[in-house]
Amino acid sequence: FCHDKEVKSVGIKEAFKWFILCLAQYKRNIIIGHNIKSYDIPVLFCALNNCSIMNEFSCSILGFLDTLQLFKSLLPGLTSYSQSNLYNTILNETYDGHDSMEDVVALSRLFHHLAPSTEAKQLSSFSFDSAARRYDHNQKTKLLLPTLTPLTEKKVITLRTANVIAASGMSFSHLRISYARDGRQGIEDVLKEEDVNGKVRVTKSKKIVDAISDFFKSLKPDA
Repeated sequence: FCHDKEVKSVGIKEAFKWFILCLAQYKRNIIIGHNIKSYDIPVLFCALNNCSIMNEFSCSILGFLDTLQLFKSLLPGLTSYSQSNLYNTILNETYDGHDSMEDVVALSRLFHHLAPSTEAKQLSSFSFDSAARRYDHNQKTKLLLPTLTPLTEKKVITLRTANVIAASGMSFSHLRISYARDGRQGIEDVLKEEDVNGKVRVTKSKKIVDAISDFFKSLKPDA
C-alpha cells in the first residue's frame, strides 16, 4: 500500500529476475547507495541466498559505492550525514524518504550535484568479492556469538569482547578446549595470537585472560 492505496506487487524471486535482466544489459555494474555497506548489502545478500540466485546476480556486478563514506569525505564536519539531511543542506529541498523512487532520485541528484572525482569514488568503492567475504564473515560471527552467552551472562566478558572473539572464528568450545589443554596459558595463547600483519587475534588484556581462565577453572569437570 502507498498512501492507503493498494499498489501492484510481485514476489521477490520475480523481482530479482527482472532486476538481473536489467543488470545483464550492461555487465559491469556499480551499485550506488547510501550506507549500503552496513545495511543494504547484508539485506540484499541474505535475500539473494534465500532465493538461490547469488551467482546469477554476481555475474553482472563489478562492485558497490557507498555514498555515506563518499559524502563524509567530500563534506567533512557536518552534524548529520543522513540522506535527507544532506539533500536539505546541499540542495535546500526536501523529499519523501519513505517513497523508494523519490529516495533513489534524491540520491542521484546529490551524487551528480557534488560531482565527486574519480579518486574520491574509488576510495568509497569496494568489489563484489570484498562485499561477499564481509557478508560471509559476519554470518559466521552471528552463529558463533550465541555460544559465548555463558561468559556474557556471568559478566566474565563484555558483549563487545564476545563479538571480537566470535569475529576471530572462536566459539565457547574453542576456549574451553584451549583451557583444558594448557590452562590459563592456553587462553592467553589463543587470545593473543597474531596474524601475518602482527594484529592480535582478540586481546592482550591480562584482565580478560584471567577472567576467562577463572571462569573455566570454576566449572565442574563435566560442565
